[in-house]
Amino acid sequence: MPITLIDIIKQSSRDPTSQFHFFLLDSADINFKVQGIQEDSSLNPGSTLGYKYIVTDTGNLNANFGSITGVGNNDIVIFNSSEAYEILMDADSPKSQAGTIVFNEGDSKFYGFDGTDWLELGSGAGGGATGATGATGATGATGATGATGATGVTGYGITNPRLLTVGNEERLLIDQLFPDGSTGASYDLGNVKGTDGEAASQGNTGATGATGTGISYAFVEDGDLKVVLVFPDGTDREDNVGSVIGPQGNTGATGATGATGATGAQGDQGPAGNDGVDGNTGATGATGATGATGGTGFVSITFSNTGPSSPQLGDLWFNESEGFLSVYINDGDSNQWVEISSKQGSQLSTSSYTNLIEGPLDQTYVVDPYAVKTRYIKFFYIKSETGGATAQLQVSGINPSQTAFSFGVTGASQTGNLATIPAGGTIGIILTDVIPSPKTSDVSYSIGFEQ
Repeated sequence: MPITLIDIIKQSSRDPTSQFHFFLLDSADINFKVQGIQEDSSLNPGSTLGYKYIVTDTGNLNANFGSITGVGNNDIVIFNSSEAYEILMDADSPKSQAGTIVFNEGDSKFYGFDGTDWLELGSGAGGGATGATGATGATGATGATGATGATGVTGYGITNPRLLTVGNEERLLIDQLFPDGSTGASYDLGNVKGTDGEAASQGNTGATGATGTGISYAFVEDGDLKVVLVFPDGTDREDNVGSVIGPQGNTGATGATGATGATGAQGDQGPAGNDGVDGNTGATGATGATGATGGTGFVSITFSNTGPSSPQLGDLWFNESEGFLSVYINDGDSNQWVEISSKQGSQLSTSSYTNLIEGPLDQTYVVDPYAVKTRYIKFFYIKSETGGATAQLQVSGINPSQTAFSFGVTGASQTGNLATIPAGGTIGIILTDVIPSPKTSDVSYSIGFEQ
């Protein structure tokens, strides 16, 4: 809090009973005032030359005190000519004796330093302590009763309010009413009817209302009443008003059963025919001729020493001079011939199915109904004319470990050790996921194997 510092004045004639060993000296040459006692960082010091403060908590000094070398708790600091605070009184110095007195301008109280703490000494106004409150004096005698005041004028009320029409005026009349119930004079309080206002001008004629909807004609259909509405713009609309047929009445009583008609004459029975003699068992018919070989599929196979000049994806080429079989495919980077067998013993089974492949049920197509010797499938190529599906080889009705793959009109192929067909086994193709469901048309396929 703000306080005033009193400079330390030592006198030989001090009060021996006081704990403070110095008294104030009233002199214009001595400034014994301080501006505040710092208790925490909320005290913001001024920057006026000569301002003094007591510091009680150096750990919570406001930043505007700056850095004060050697400052400690209970020290007095002063703002010097260098515009910085420095120590004026060091509370820990041997030269600092208990008895320093300061005056707090903020609360106008004196404070004294007892060598350990600053103690409040009282108000700076001086004077002794306030004496005890004296006892309350005895109550004085009651004063004499004052003279009776003059009787006031008797008041009156009003009664019988009424209106009196005089020409264009409505005047309000009342009568006096006295406390004994009698009435006095009548008074005219004036005209209470206001003057007639000027007549307002007639408003504009309202807009013509919209033309209503009419009914062109009505008719009954399927027991409902229907009307045709005609609108102002000439359009019409048919609306169903509702059923006009009442609920069906109760079923009438059943009429009496009519008499049974006469039984007609029975016709003549025809004679029974004789049983025929059993015929001899016919001879077994001759075996039919072997059907014509089915049409070749639409996979092109070329047997030559050099590859075809304009191959299509899925075409096969058997190099007669080298003895290997290749297929023309797209490997993801380019179209090229890929060798699928390099042994003279390699063989190729090529066929096609020219018809619609129904879906979505799985379909199995037998490629080779019977293997004379064990065969090793090395190559599988398949394509469709329209749509597509997923294909997987099937050995003797069992799907091998070869992975199913999708194909379409551009064809797809697999190479490697795809499956093994034991002697006497069969190889087929199972098609699933037919698209567009449920049909794909004209599938051709080629299978290369060794045996």
